[in-house]
Amino acid sequence: MVSLTLCNCGIGPRGFAVLFQTLSINQTLYHLNIGNPFSNERNRLGLALNQLAEALKKNRILAILDISGCGIYDLRKLNSAFAENRNLLHINVSDNELKDTLTLPSYLERLEAQNNMFGQQVVQICEQLRQGSDSVHAREINLKRNKLTINQLFAILEQIERNTHLNKLILDENTFIGENNICICNYLVYNNHLEYLSLRNCSLTQNFIEQLASGLCRNGSLKTLDISKNIIGDQGVLALVQGFQGSCNLKSIIMKRCGMTDLSGLELFKTFLKSNIQEYDFSNNLMGDQTAMYAIQLIKKNKDIIKMNFKKNLNSYETNNQIEKLLLENIQDRKRNVIPHLRHKIQGMTNYREQQDYVDKKKGTAFWSKRFKLKRILILCQQGAKERTQTVEERMIKLREEAQQLTVQQLNLDKFLWNQIAVIEDEQKVYADQLKNENALIVNLNKQIQEAQSKQKSIVQIYKQQMENLKLQDGIQKRKLDQQQQEYNSILSQLEFVKKQQKTTIKK
Repeated sequence: MVSLTLCNCGIGPRGFAVLFQTLSINQTLYHLNIGNPFSNERNRLGLALNQLAEALKKNRILAILDISGCGIYDLRKLNSAFAENRNLLHINVSDNELKDTLTLPSYLERLEAQNNMFGQQVVQICEQLRQGSDSVHAREINLKRNKLTINQLFAILEQIERNTHLNKLILDENTFIGENNICICNYLVYNNHLEYLSLRNCSLTQNFIEQLASGLCRNGSLKTLDISKNIIGDQGVLALVQGFQGSCNLKSIIMKRCGMTDLSGLELFKTFLKSNIQEYDFSNNLMGDQTAMYAIQLIKKNKDIIKMNFKKNLNSYETNNQIEKLLLENIQDRKRNVIPHLRHKIQGMTNYREQQDYVDKKKGTAFWSKRFKLKRILILCQQGAKERTQTVEERMIKLREEAQQLTVQQLNLDKFLWNQIAVIEDEQKVYADQLKNENALIVNLNKQIQEAQSKQKSIVQIYKQQMENLKLQDGIQKRKLDQQQQEYNSILSQLEFVKKQQKTTIKK
């Protein structure tokens, strides 16, 4: 038995314990699926995590493991098993509300961690994908619906910026709202290995779209871009047009439910006339017959286009039929390997064999005529090559002489520059010594100023004390004067009294 699926069976910890014991013994099982995609009868691992960890340590064949929605909270027991395991290629731990960080196996190629609500733990997981850490070679990561913020996205992209193994990154249904929108531009500029990027239903802002467009201009590896269910409107689409005008190597673009109208659709399809994109999906938008006619012209011009989904727009039914017919012709021509300029001659032939014979004859005659022309061109090229070699040799001699002269001039310039550098260094030393002396003088002056200030403060304090003492002495003298004045007044009163008594005695 190579594959085993036990989805939505209501198995408990006891049943899983028996299953994992047999798994540790069995060395033929390659794919084990015990996940629970949207069901009430879910499987519950519980205490059977110990047996699963032991089985993963012993089993050397199991490569695909799906444990989504099994009620896993504690990953410490599984992390030790993942660290020792070297055969797991695909792990699905979605819908588990994990609390611990997940340690990735060494040879893991695909990780699915959807709807786990662990934004900061995703950052810690992506630390294992840094450039230079050869322990993990993951090619596809699905981080859908994990409530990632713009700061956490910035940290994730900074860690996997120069990863050479990652080809597919899915970040759907994460609301990236914030100011650090430049991270996606830097990631697309420095990463030349990512081929698939999905940002569905992420509430992308205008600033984010502008940075995404500037990153697409300078990225040469991205093949598929999906920004569906982001109502960016005409302004966002016009910002993306600048990204498509640059050196963009996209092969597939998906923009469902983006709120596009004819204003932005016309400009977008004008830029697509110069691109090599083969698959388009613009369904559920607000574009009319004008953009649909541009789409028809694009399909006629580029015979490599296989898919053009223009349904559920405001265009007519006839334009949709024309688009489907042209796409079918492109697909049939690709199957037959028909040259585009022979199509109008083949359309009148009803039999498929006649069509194929006609195409083969034309290809044969074209082949021999091209071969004869090539021989003539080769003879002429050989004759002209001898003449050119002589001229080239003469030019080479002249260039060598000029190179020798330039080397001598360079040596002289180097000597002159080194002398000037020595002079400048000496001047810098002199200036440095002068600066040191000036700094020492400034320090001494500062010390003298501080001492003078301290002396002034002490003098002011002494002056204040003397003034207070003088004030006290003045008060004491005033009090003495008042006492003497009182004594003098009392003596005067006594004298007047004595004089009165004398007068009375004299009268008597």
